[in-house]
Amino acid sequence: MTKVHDLRKLYFKEGKSITEISKETGRDRKTVRMYLEKEDWNDIRPRTLTEVEFPKLDPFKMDIDAWLMEDKKGKCKQRHTAKRIYDQLVEKHEKNFTCSYRTVAGYVAKSKNEIFAQRPGHLHMGRIDMEAQADFGWMLQVLQNAYSFSDAKNELGEIKELKTLLQNASSEQIKLRNRAISILARNRGIPFSTIANFLHISRKSVYGYLKCYQTANFNASFVTQSSRLLKANDEKNINAIFSLLHCPPIEFGINRTSWIMEDLKSCLEKRGVFVSKPVIREIIKKAGYRWKKAKVVLTSNDPQYMPKLQYIKEILSSLSKDERFFSCDEFGPFAIKMKGGRRLVAPGEYPIVPQFQKSKGFLILTGALELSTNQVTHFYSKKKNTDEMIRLLDVLLKRYEGFTRIYLSWDAASWHISKKLNKRVDEVNDSSYRRKHKTAEVVVAPLPASAQFLNVIESVFSGMSRAIIHNSNYGSVDEAKAAIDRYIRDRNKYFQDHPKVAGKKIWGRELVPSRFNEGQNCKDKMYVNASPRLI
Repeated sequence: MTKVHDLRKLYFKEGKSITEISKETGRDRKTVRMYLEKEDWNDIRPRTLTEVEFPKLDPFKMDIDAWLMEDKKGKCKQRHTAKRIYDQLVEKHEKNFTCSYRTVAGYVAKSKNEIFAQRPGHLHMGRIDMEAQADFGWMLQVLQNAYSFSDAKNELGEIKELKTLLQNASSEQIKLRNRAISILARNRGIPFSTIANFLHISRKSVYGYLKCYQTANFNASFVTQSSRLLKANDEKNINAIFSLLHCPPIEFGINRTSWIMEDLKSCLEKRGVFVSKPVIREIIKKAGYRWKKAKVVLTSNDPQYMPKLQYIKEILSSLSKDERFFSCDEFGPFAIKMKGGRRLVAPGEYPIVPQFQKSKGFLILTGALELSTNQVTHFYSKKKNTDEMIRLLDVLLKRYEGFTRIYLSWDAASWHISKKLNKRVDEVNDSSYRRKHKTAEVVVAPLPASAQFLNVIESVFSGMSRAIIHNSNYGSVDEAKAAIDRYIRDRNKYFQDHPKVAGKKIWGRELVPSRFNEGQNCKDKMYVNASPRLI
């Protein structure tokens, strides 16, 4: 709400007129003028409401009060609204009645507050008189099936289908229960308002139940099947709906690729079939149809997909104890700032992440997962390029010194298949270099193009991201590095103590087991390995 000093600022400093200030702030022009002209504008007190007596209505107040008392006792079929009372006064007193509708509406509202404050069974005001309490107790007894047929017959007399009414009063179907209790309670003389408040329905519904019971066939009051279900079973409606669903919307002049409820309903109406959207949903659901979203499937377009895949399988099937197979990739770059994610929160708490944040830095994690021992080797890079791949190669050669052969598997990124990297592989595989440095032979087993779903280390990155990146708010790059180092260190120790070549999802909620399988997708569908703005 606009404060007084804001109004004065708009007028005296910004030079706006009273009309402009009124439109901008939504305040009345007279109110704006009062605030601007008052010198001691800090001493503005709210005005006190005076009791309105409506003296013009003195000759007609008895009529109005009588009509409102009829509402209270439930003796009228139509509730007396201010508009209905005004029309009755004009009709009854003709030229002698000169009051405006606004005056009548004000008095009616005031009188209703006084008359209905203690009305029987008015739950919302928290005030129930003794008579209403007795009525509530009687209806509760009927609802709990504690009111016998003999007692009902003695108290209510011979009424139509009394036994059926008593049975339906304790039915599991709420519609049957409400109808039966309404009819029984009215035959006992309980007011409409008390019944409506007990059942938490409108008085109009109670009127409808009683009218149907009195005028129509008794069984019509207790039809359990709604018109919606009847229409949903009509073969004509079913055939009309599916004749539309089997054709694309464009054939009916609708510029859409899939059907929506509004379009189905409008097209059916043009064909002379008038059914509501709930009926359409009922028919479609009964037929087993469901609205589903198409999933994006990761596929490879590499013409050498099968030969490359077969080559990797042959390596893994014959891997000896002095050989190691590494799945290599990079994670990031990702910005160091507050991250979103799923978390457990208290009632009424809504976690938020600011859309615009100042980044505290970024990280790129370069890693290699050894499949037979589930050990991760990692370091941090400033860029994704060939030099970092050569650095990873040197780190692995030094760490796994004494092994006869190591296999490196990575995706088809340009820096993974560069000439400079291949030249370095040839250098370390030279016999003189191997004898001097006691290093293993390096064999590159590249993955097919666009087949990052086969890169097993993506599973580790996904698990790490869920565990320590989502919902994080690290204060610096070093703090984030410490968390990542600890995660990988603990993970490596776990698999050292519990060696498994192919384990279950037992660490960091990894998406799939850390193993090579052409049918699995190691990359988390919620994880996007892109720029810092997307991570």
